[in-house]
Amino acid sequence: MPTDLKGLFDFWDGYVKILYCEHQTWNEVATEVLFEVQAAFDHVSRIWVYGENEADVVSKAYSHLKRACLDIFKLKLRVTLDLFDELKSTPIDLIESGRFESRLNKLVAEIREKSIEARRREGRPDHDDGLAEAFELWTEVYGLCDTLEKKYYLNSDIEWAERKSSRAKWRDRAYAFIVGGVLVGLCQNFLTERLWLWLKGLFVSPRP
Repeated sequence: MPTDLKGLFDFWDGYVKILYCEHQTWNEVATEVLFEVQAAFDHVSRIWVYGENEADVVSKAYSHLKRACLDIFKLKLRVTLDLFDELKSTPIDLIESGRFESRLNKLVAEIREKSIEARRREGRPDHDDGLAEAFELWTEVYGLCDTLEKKYYLNSDIEWAERKSSRAKWRDRAYAFIVGGVLVGLCQNFLTERLWLWLKGLFVSPRP
């Protein structure tokens, strides 16, 4: 934990700002993130506005910045699970004979397991220690979410699988059309022949 302004702004520039900038690329900065960042810098201003002790101000500002990071972690998790749902709607089972999908499912299971544990630690009675442990776990979750996006969602084989699946669907439709046409033709021939025999029986007298 930083104890002076230099340490606080090192944390901001080397960690929070990176997460914040990525979060901005999601089209809209979440209100809760803005509130935490604003609260952090409001505390910093109190050193000069109200003459508050630097170490105390830095401690409070640091907590708000960590809270902003936690909010971004959770939003990242939500975005990642949406990407996973989108992936599951594509024919990823065709990639690597199903091994790609198996690895993806294991990754998502790990993401969910660690995010649940991170949330649990946030609620521990020893709030400060619990928050520190939660922050560490959420950092791991964030990295795993990045892996899912870059290694799986943006995988070039996804497009290949979609093309292959599309060709297979068109092929199956063509087969169904041909087989259906043949069956319809056979049925028509059969019915026509039966109708002819029936009509022949009506108008042609049998031999004595």
